Amino acid sequence: MKQIYTSMFWMSFLVLPVFTGFQGACAQNLIQNGGFENFTSCPNFASQLGLATPWFNPNAGTPEYFNSCADFNSWVSVPAQPSGGYQEPHGGEGYAGIFTYRFDVQNMREYLQVPLISQLEAGECYYFEMFVNLANDHRYACDRIGAFASVGPLNSPGVTYIDVDPDIENTQGVVISDTARWTRINGYFTASGGEDHITIGNFRSDEESLTVDVNPSAWYTTSSYFLIDDVSLVKASFQTELSNQTHCNLEELLIDVSEADASYLWQDGSTASSFVVSQSGNYGVTITRGSCVNVLNADILMLVTPNPNLLDSTICEGYDLKLEVQNFNGDYIWNTGSTERAINVLEPGTYWVEVSNVCGISRDSMELATFDCGCEVFLPSAFTPNRDAINDDFYIAVDCPKMVDFRILIYNRGGELIYETNDPYRRWDGTYSGRECPSGVYTYSLSYYTLNDGQLVQEDYSGSIRLVR
Repeated sequence: MKQIYTSMFWMSFLVLPVFTGFQGACAQNLIQNGGFENFTSCPNFASQLGLATPWFNPNAGTPEYFNSCADFNSWVSVPAQPSGGYQEPHGGEGYAGIFTYRFDVQNMREYLQVPLISQLEAGECYYFEMFVNLANDHRYACDRIGAFASVGPLNSPGVTYIDVDPDIENTQGVVISDTARWTRINGYFTASGGEDHITIGNFRSDEESLTVDVNPSAWYTTSSYFLIDDVSLVKASFQTELSNQTHCNLEELLIDVSEADASYLWQDGSTASSFVVSQSGNYGVTITRGSCVNVLNADILMLVTPNPNLLDSTICEGYDLKLEVQNFNGDYIWNTGSTERAINVLEPGTYWVEVSNVCGISRDSMELATFDCGCEVFLPSAFTPNRDAINDDFYIAVDCPKMVDFRILIYNRGGELIYETNDPYRRWDGTYSGRECPSGVYTYSLSYYTLNDGQLVQEDYSGSIRLVR
């Protein structure tokens, strides 16, 4: 008799509630005065970036601070200047401007630099964003502009480019030529730790910078000049978590690790933001945003409530029988004291096994009978042709070195012969004429001859077998 105690209801599909996202949406902007709204006094001429405190100029260039408070004839008024330049701020009333290329001065660059509110943390992911606009009163467009986070300020005595590898940079070869709308430059990077300044500009040489002549009639005929507004830097650490877990009687589990602006690589090479789990195993995903990487791994157990199945059997005296049940990924205990999944039994009697795991406990039992087979014949009383590799076929094993003329016949309940063989090693798979026979009781007859002291002795057996599906 079978007893089952379950601890979980059956479910076919579950979406794993993984917390995911990044802190950027609500995190503090580490850039001070990122919109260039605050100033110590209104600019009244070019080269006055320092008025938009705490922004400053790190080299010998002359970056500008533009604000709507300035007079038109100051050349730094907003939105229009005497040169024909015109641009509304991306937000607020002010913005800054720098040269990113000069045709007449080799490798000439200007930069903006600002101290951060706090130092960056080693190994943490950060999101940088700024909006740039190609000034319409300059002749050339350029592809190169970016940002670099440094420990301490960057300083350069001349006006040539600062040779560092920027953390964030506009895509190489993509020229920013829009003079009407603001272009977003953004990305993610992992901090080394201790960075406390951000510098903005073109960190590449003339040879590494692509320029295009977009406005030959512009006031300034030799340069590419970018306006910059709404600069921000926020902590964007990954928040996705994936922990070891166990699920009972579940066919599929969907793990969703969606993150903003991220790419994914699972252990099987797939690249979707989610993964369907249908069996136990270790599952891992690498989530990437820019140079930020988050590696997750979890052991996931997909268990079923134990349901062992033992069948009554008959064996010849002196022979043993292997009792084996399905693998339920749990604990086994037999009435013999064994804790293995399979045991060998020899003596007649009742045998039971109890299997338990986190999904429940189940017990099943069977009766084992023995008889004198004479020639040592193994006569099972039942089999289960369900393709689980356990007791899948029926056969009668005769251990007779001097056996001749072996023959076995099997009949259905109507007396129809449905199987016969003269091969003692051949097994019946529970089919007739290519079709599966139904569950039920079938009869068989077995005959063979043995040599006993030089004489042929006929042995005949008959009985019934139970086919269970």
